Amino acid sequence: KLAAVPELLDKVQWLGKGPHENYPDRCTGARFGLHTAREEELFTPYLVPSENGHRCGTVWLALSAADGIGLSISSNQPFGWSAMRHDASSLASAAHPSDLKPEEHATICIDHKMMGVGGDISWGRAVRQEYLVPKGRHTWSVSLTPLLHTPRVPPDAVCDFEAEPALTSYAQ
Repeated sequence: KLAAVPELLDKVQWLGKGPHENYPDRCTGARFGLHTAREEELFTPYLVPSENGHRCGTVWLALSAADGIGLSISSNQPFGWSAMRHDASSLASAAHPSDLKPEEHATICIDHKMMGVGGDISWGRAVRQEYLVPKGRHTWSVSLTPLLHTPRVPPDAVCDFEAEPALTSYAQ
């Protein structure tokens, strides 16, 4: 969890995979590009609430209020993120999406690596080996920059997707 921040979800822009939620093993249908969303478009209302709305393969993210003031996040490696008005404990205690009430602050999660969600075989939720995060020490850097105006993609935003395998076939 990066932070709980007020009023930064009026406009969310990212250079990465989208526009819908996607995960390391669920991103084939997501296209890399510049995406824009409003707060309510980031939430996926599953029948039983759980963490959701993750976007992966991102190299730049901007969260801003209506006036353009906000926060820009970039990294030297692709990262994943989610932003919503519900924290993990609220999601865990809700039986239905209608039980959730938006919180005053947004919860922003920035992930260097994330395990896949699995479930692509009918007899279990096993995550394929290539979508597990290997044990060991992982290092990366992330830059947080205040935004004082309408966000713009930095000219040096680049991406290397070799570190993030794409699911191209279900055949083994």
